[in-house]
Amino acid sequence: MLVFEGDSKVVWFEGNYSEYEADRKARLGAAVDQPHRIKYRHLTPPTANHNYLPN
Repeated sequence: MLVFEGDSKVVWFEGNYSEYEADRKARLGAAVDQPHRIKYRHLTPPTANHNYLPN
């Protein structure tokens, strides 16, 4: 299996999905299966002037 994990990490694993899940849990720990909130970045820096339309 060619697996694309988080942080742009690619892993080659020979075996079925159940074996991969067990290996992943052993490599990364049980906390990796817990859902977490995604952090988003602002596309533009915050400014004092919020008028985005030209005058």
